[in-house]
Amino acid sequence: MVYDQPYEIEEQVQFNWAQILKQAQDQAAMLGEVVALDTVAPFLGDWRNDALGPVTLYLDGETLLLDTGDFTSEVRPSPLQMPTPGATSSFTCRWLG
Repeated sequence: MVYDQPYEIEEQVQFNWAQILKQAQDQAAMLGEVVALDTVAPFLGDWRNDALGPVTLYLDGETLLLDTGDFTSEVRPSPLQMPTPGATSSFTCRWLG
C-alpha cells in the first residue's frame, strides 16, 4: 500500500479475467461444428508446413483432424478468419493435445 491507499489491482485482475473468458466463449460460439466434407476432401492427405514440418489432414468420421506427429488438432470452420484470396472457406484449429 502506498500512501495508505487501498489495493485496486485485485478488482482490475478480476475484470480483465472476466473479459478474457467472455471473449473466448464468444469466439468458440462462432466456430462451425462440422466441416463440409466436399469442401475439405481435396485437401486430405500429407502436406508440409514451413513451421510445423510434415502434417496430415484426415477425417475421423465427420471430424477433420490435423496431425503433426507431435500433436493432433481438430480443424473446424471459422468465420473469424478471412479466407485467402481465391479461397472459399477458412478454418481454425482447436488443440487437442
